[in-house]
Amino acid sequence: MNPNHISKAKPIFWAILSLLVVACSMSLEDGNDHESNIDIPKTPSQSDFILSLSPQQEAALDAFNTLQTSTDEINHLYSTFANSAHSCSPAETSFSVTQSQLAVYMTEFVSRHCQNLQEDIRNKLAETAVLAQDTYTILHCNNHPSNEKYKNGLPLSGTWVLPNIVGQRDVVLIW
Repeated sequence: MNPNHISKAKPIFWAILSLLVVACSMSLEDGNDHESNIDIPKTPSQSDFILSLSPQQEAALDAFNTLQTSTDEINHLYSTFANSAHSCSPAETSFSVTQSQLAVYMTEFVSRHCQNLQEDIRNKLAETAVLAQDTYTILHCNNHPSNEKYKNGLPLSGTWVLPNIVGQRDVVLIW
């Protein structure tokens, strides 16, 4: 590029920049006294879609995070996005359990799969993890269809998917 062209462009650039600064400062000083005929719709931000969680729900999700990273072998407990497709979809059966019922099963799960944690810590994490909701759906996959009625409790085998926990995630437990 010719150096003469650059030297001629500099004054024009600064003049345009100065005009823009003056125009912006005038509109800021002017305030919003004038109405615009253009209706610009508000674009929802990501935070508009995130539900507000209670401290108890936040603690539950944190407990799941800790358990996820504390299993003796990887991928015995992990989280995915809410309502994700899982490898065992469709589930062979599903159950609905209360928070207190899930606490019993979570305590059993962590006693089997989180041996590296002290017993009192893993039990506290299991108790805290279930506090996110009052009731849970458990999707069960055991790699073979079964018409069993589970009179002695839920099967502690196969894969359990806890879908859509507080609208934030699915939790997968592999027994």
